[in-house]
Amino acid sequence: MLSWSRAIAAILLIPVAARGQSALVLLLLSWALLSDALDGPVARRFGTASLKGAQRDSLADCLLYCVAPIACWFAVPVVREHATVDVSIMVIAYLAPILYGFAKFRRLTSYHTIMARVATCLLAVGLFALVVADIRWVSHAAVGVLVLSAVEEIAISYALAEWTSPVRSWRSLRRSHGRSDSPVVV
Repeated sequence: MLSWSRAIAAILLIPVAARGQSALVLLLLSWALLSDALDGPVARRFGTASLKGAQRDSLADCLLYCVAPIACWFAVPVVREHATVDVSIMVIAYLAPILYGFAKFRRLTSYHTIMARVATCLLAVGLFALVVADIRWVSHAAVGVLVLSAVEEIAISYALAEWTSPVRSWRSLRRSHGRSDSPVVV
């Protein structure tokens, strides 16, 4: 349910942003980010974690992370004034690994990497710092981590011969599969 609520919040961001309702955009985004942080631990806690749930989570993430930067750009004036380049980089950094992984495996990758989680947390803090205190360096740093996360996910997709999920990091992939295991190309 948390993943579905995140997907619905992501879809609602579009009309809300089009109306310029910045407070509601930030509220929907806050809920979506909170649900993203909670859905995995809640599913594990109650024994409902599953591959299907992880894929639903990835779909909701895909919707959210492709829509949220654009919605914030349209509806939150400080983002439009000071973070246009960051928003552009974010959209590319979110889409590139999704498109590459989908082209290779014909499905969402659903890696759920540690760096992607760190980037998400930093982006939330960066948006808060930008909106509340006009502090820009936090969002710039968060975008840098997001770019590194995108590069890592593309490298993981490149290295895998077949779809595998979850993959916590490039390093964990290399450590668990080594060079001789068949699912890994490199």
